[in-house]
Amino acid sequence: MSTSLAGSLQVMPGRPVPNITRQRPQGLARLWRGQPAQALPALLGAVFTLCGHAHRLVAQQGVAAAQGRVGGLSLDDRRQLQWHTAREQARRVTLDWAALAQQPEAPALQALRGSPLPAREPDLAALGDWLQRAVLAMPAAQWLHRVQVHGEAWLSDWCGATATPTARALHAGRAVLHGARIATPSVRLRDDAAAQWHLAQQLGGASAETFVQAPQIACGCADTGAWSRAADPPRGSHQNAWMRMASRLVDLVHLGVPEAGVSWLDCGARPTGPNEGLAWIETARGLLVHWVRLDGERVADCRVLSPTDWNFHPAGGLAQALATTRSVQAAEWLVAAFDPCVAHRVAAVQEPAHA
Repeated sequence: MSTSLAGSLQVMPGRPVPNITRQRPQGLARLWRGQPAQALPALLGAVFTLCGHAHRLVAQQGVAAAQGRVGGLSLDDRRQLQWHTAREQARRVTLDWAALAQQPEAPALQALRGSPLPAREPDLAALGDWLQRAVLAMPAAQWLHRVQVHGEAWLSDWCGATATPTARALHAGRAVLHGARIATPSVRLRDDAAAQWHLAQQLGGASAETFVQAPQIACGCADTGAWSRAADPPRGSHQNAWMRMASRLVDLVHLGVPEAGVSWLDCGARPTGPNEGLAWIETARGLLVHWVRLDGERVADCRVLSPTDWNFHPAGGLAQALATTRSVQAAEWLVAAFDPCVAHRVAAVQEPAHA
């Protein structure tokens, strides 16, 4: 989202739930009500500049669904989604992780500058080469295979023995995050028709703005991220906050496989009533949902449910973990694992009261 419209978050470690507060803009839906339906994708992409490509694509699908058409993304659209998502993940696992681990910026910056990702057009072969050289220190396919077969134990050994900035930062984060348990289930819409209908009813209802501040599905609070891709089976180890952070790197490596990466990210849509449609797409931070209602050729209403809305739920899994977190540094690592799309502030840890 653009800076002026983004809002902000404050997290308060060491305090009981609710310990996450969010300042958010009100009445954003007024910006697109009455606009031509075909203009909605570009308008949403301009307003929500972070992951703007994903907003444009999912808005296209939402409008089509509201018109009774569900066609899916073109191959070119999928390649662009793959490329833009890889760019976002690469920045996080190099520069952002190094800063979080208080490592020198220069090696991480050099690694990122050596990537093909600043290019406007996808070069997936070059992306795989860069991952092998600057991030993994081994072939990407081999790295993925070992993670999938041996899981957390091998990943821990790899990052402890590898000198790339990404591996070193991930190794530093393990000491902080390994003991933090996040037990909330993940949102997966692809095969969950009941959840799709539930979201359409809530986003299309009179209390939509209240719902997006604390979204829930049938199982209650849920979260979303690189650890909950529709193409990837649920993994129990992802209840560990460190593995949730590491899943961002796993996601990047999947996206760097030219043949398979183009279909790694899920996108779907369905009509949910007369002139109404629901659409969703997997982004770097997790599942992004749009609900659209049309009035002829114009937008009657549109609602956006972002990964940050799920992950920073005031009573969600992250909030539960923050309640037992006793340092600002640990809270920063937890926030980074869930990666909000808005600016955040970590408050000082509240000391327990003494009799």
